[in-house]
Amino acid sequence: TAAVSPDSRWIAFARDLAGRSEILVRRFPDGDRDYRVSVDGGLTPVWSRDGRDLFFRRADAVLAARVRVEGGDLVAERPRELFRGAYVLQDRHEWSYDPTTDELIMIVEGDREISRDRFVVVSDWRAGVAETTTEP
Repeated sequence: TAAVSPDSRWIAFARDLAGRSEILVRRFPDGDRDYRVSVDGGLTPVWSRDGRDLFFRRADAVLAARVRVEGGDLVAERPRELFRGAYVLQDRHEWSYDPTTDELIMIVEGDREISRDRFVVVSDWRAGVAETTTEP
Protein backbone atom coordinates (compact mmCIF):
# COMPACT_ATOMS: atom_id res chain seq x y z
CA THR A 1 0.00 0.00 0.00
CA ALA A 2 1.08 3.57 -0.60
CA ALA A 3 0.37 6.81 1.26
CA VAL A 4 0.68 10.36 -0.08
CA SER A 5 2.01 12.97 2.39
CA PRO A 6 -0.37 15.68 3.65
CA ASP A 7 1.34 18.29 1.44
CA SER A 8 1.07 15.91 -1.57
CA ARG A 9 4.81 16.19 -2.27
CA TRP A 10 5.91 12.71 -1.14
CA ILE A 11 4.63 9.15 -1.42
CA ALA A 12 5.53 6.41 1.05
CA PHE A 13 5.30 2.74 0.12
CA ALA A 14 6.60 -0.71 0.99
CA ARG A 15 8.88 -2.50 -1.45
CA ASP A 16 10.77 -5.78 -1.31
CA LEU A 17 14.51 -5.17 -0.84
CA ALA A 18 16.68 -8.28 -0.63
CA GLY A 19 13.76 -10.47 0.43
CA ARG A 20 12.31 -8.11 3.06
CA SER A 21 9.66 -5.44 2.82
CA GLU A 22 11.03 -1.96 3.60
CA ILE A 23 9.42 1.49 3.77
CA LEU A 24 10.58 3.91 1.08
CA VAL A 25 9.60 7.47 0.24
CA ARG A 26 9.79 9.19 -3.14
CA ARG A 27 9.02 12.73 -4.26
CA PHE A 28 5.52 12.80 -5.75
CA PRO A 29 4.47 12.77 -8.53
CA ASP A 30 7.72 12.91 -10.50
CA GLY A 31 10.46 11.63 -8.20
CA ASP A 32 13.19 9.32 -9.43
CA ARG A 33 14.97 8.59 -6.14
CA ASP A 34 13.81 6.39 -3.27
CA TYR A 35 14.65 7.34 0.32
CA ARG A 36 14.66 4.44 2.75
CA VAL A 37 12.88 5.06 6.05
CA SER A 38 12.71 1.63 7.71
CA VAL A 39 15.75 -0.19 9.06
CA ASP A 40 14.68 -3.77 9.75
CA GLY A 41 11.56 -4.10 7.64
CA GLY A 42 8.20 -2.39 7.48
CA LEU A 43 4.69 -2.48 6.06
CA THR A 44 1.66 -0.21 5.61
CA PRO A 45 3.06 3.33 5.89
CA VAL A 46 0.79 6.11 7.11
CA TRP A 47 1.69 9.83 7.40
CA SER A 48 0.97 11.86 10.51
CA ARG A 49 -1.38 14.81 10.17
CA ASP A 50 1.47 17.33 9.98
CA GLY A 51 3.66 15.17 7.71
CA ARG A 52 6.56 15.20 10.17
CA ASP A 53 6.21 11.51 11.11
CA LEU A 54 5.73 8.36 9.11
CA PHE A 55 4.07 5.48 10.98
CA PHE A 56 4.45 1.89 9.86
CA ARG A 57 4.14 -1.71 11.06
CA ARG A 58 6.90 -4.26 11.63
CA ALA A 59 5.71 -7.62 12.91
CA ASP A 60 3.75 -6.84 16.10
CA ALA A 61 5.18 -3.33 16.54
CA VAL A 62 4.09 0.12 15.39
CA LEU A 63 6.99 2.46 14.64
CA ALA A 64 7.38 6.12 13.75
CA ALA A 65 10.18 7.84 11.88
CA ARG A 66 10.54 11.62 12.02
CA VAL A 67 11.15 13.00 8.52
CA ARG A 68 12.21 16.39 7.16
CA VAL A 69 13.42 17.89 3.90
CA GLU A 70 16.93 19.31 3.66
CA GLY A 71 18.18 20.75 0.39
CA GLY A 72 15.44 18.98 -1.52
CA ASP A 73 16.31 15.57 -0.04
CA LEU A 74 14.19 13.65 2.44
CA VAL A 75 16.01 12.91 5.70
CA ALA A 76 14.55 10.27 8.03
CA GLU A 77 15.58 9.78 11.63
CA ARG A 78 15.99 6.25 12.92
CA PRO A 79 12.51 4.77 13.48
CA ARG A 80 11.38 4.48 17.09
CA GLU A 81 9.01 1.85 18.40
CA LEU A 82 5.79 3.37 19.70
CA PHE A 83 4.17 0.20 21.01
CA ARG A 84 3.69 -3.48 20.27
CA GLY A 85 0.97 -6.02 20.76
CA ALA A 86 -0.89 -8.97 19.30
CA TYR A 87 -2.89 -7.11 16.68
CA VAL A 88 -4.88 -8.61 13.85
CA LEU A 89 -2.73 -8.68 10.72
CA GLN A 90 -4.88 -9.10 7.65
CA ASP A 91 -4.54 -7.38 4.32
CA ARG A 92 -4.79 -3.59 4.52
CA HIS A 93 -7.41 -3.67 7.27
CA GLU A 94 -4.98 -4.31 10.10
CA TRP A 95 -5.07 -0.70 11.31
CA SER A 96 -6.58 2.64 10.57
CA TYR A 97 -5.14 6.09 11.22
CA ASP A 98 -7.22 9.20 10.66
CA PRO A 99 -4.85 12.16 10.20
CA THR A 100 -7.68 14.67 10.46
CA THR A 101 -8.39 13.63 14.05
CA ASP A 102 -5.07 11.96 14.93
CA GLU A 103 -6.87 8.72 15.86
CA LEU A 104 -5.36 5.27 15.53
CA ILE A 105 -7.58 2.20 15.45
CA MET A 106 -6.17 -1.33 15.76
CA ILE A 107 -7.84 -4.66 16.46
CA VAL A 108 -6.28 -6.76 19.21
CA GLU A 109 -6.12 -10.50 18.60
CA GLY A 110 -8.02 -12.45 21.18
CA ASP A 111 -9.91 -15.65 21.24
CA ARG A 112 -11.25 -14.73 17.78
CA GLU A 113 -14.72 -14.32 19.24
CA ILE A 114 -15.94 -10.84 18.35
CA SER A 115 -18.36 -9.10 20.64
CA ARG A 116 -20.94 -7.07 18.78
CA ASP A 117 -22.02 -5.13 21.85
CA ARG A 118 -18.72 -4.06 23.42
CA PHE A 119 -15.54 -2.38 22.29
CA VAL A 120 -12.82 -0.34 23.98
CA VAL A 121 -11.81 3.16 22.92
CA VAL A 122 -8.43 4.53 23.97
CA SER A 123 -8.39 8.29 23.60
CA ASP A 124 -5.30 10.48 23.62
CA TRP A 125 -3.10 7.50 22.68
CA ARG A 126 -0.19 9.79 21.76
CA ALA A 127 0.09 11.00 25.38
CA GLY A 128 0.31 7.40 26.56
CA VAL A 129 2.99 6.63 23.99
CA ALA A 130 4.98 9.69 25.03
CA GLU A 131 4.98 8.46 28.62
CA THR A 132 6.36 5.04 27.67
CA THR A 133 8.95 5.95 25.06
CA THR A 134 12.09 8.01 24.99
CA GLU A 135 13.77 9.74 22.11
CA PRO A 136 16.91 7.96 20.83
